Amino acid sequence: MTKITAIKPQKNNANRVNIYLDGEFAAGLEMGVAAYLQVGQELSADKLAQLQQRDEVEKAKESALNYLTYRPRSVAEVSKNLAKKGYSDTAVAEAITRLQAGQLL
Repeated sequence: MTKITAIKPQKNNANRVNIYLDGEFAAGLEMGVAAYLQVGQELSADKLAQLQQRDEVEKAKESALNYLTYRPRSVAEVSKNLAKKGYSDTAVAEAITRLQAGQLL
């Protein structure tokens, strides 16, 4: 277990924070994903991996929303675009599910 030593906002993106474990940079996370984290909290490697996976889903969703601003898209178009950008199959599927729940696809 490692301890969170700092949570700092990113310089170029106000919606993201950098997490430092034992004084070393560990990950950049979306604010909503990192909302419950506190300095001094212990974090296992598994929990950090879960947070990074949730962050990837959030990034995929934001990328898809940006792609949808130009014109309406099908599920296949959005899936192909996210896969082309290098998002994992799991992140693509979760982002698609969330966008469908919001009736955006």
